[in-house]
Amino acid sequence: NALLCTCSAETRAKLQASEIRACLRIPFKSDGIEGEFRCESRTRREPSFELHAAAELFAQLFAMSLEIDRLKNAG
Repeated sequence: NALLCTCSAETRAKLQASEIRACLRIPFKSDGIEGEFRCESRTRREPSFELHAAAELFAQLFAMSLEIDRLKNAG
């Protein structure tokens, strides 16, 4: 579910206050556990499809790993 989108005005203000100029957020969900991976940079970055795809794949593999661990511990 990784989509290129803008953040809210409130989030943008917080990022600017922290001097963060670029942010990539990839959410994950596995068996009721929700979280996100966040990559932040203090320098401006142009959107990169390759980086975005790699980060999304990493989040999917991480969620799958959580699910496998849960199944191992349940059995």
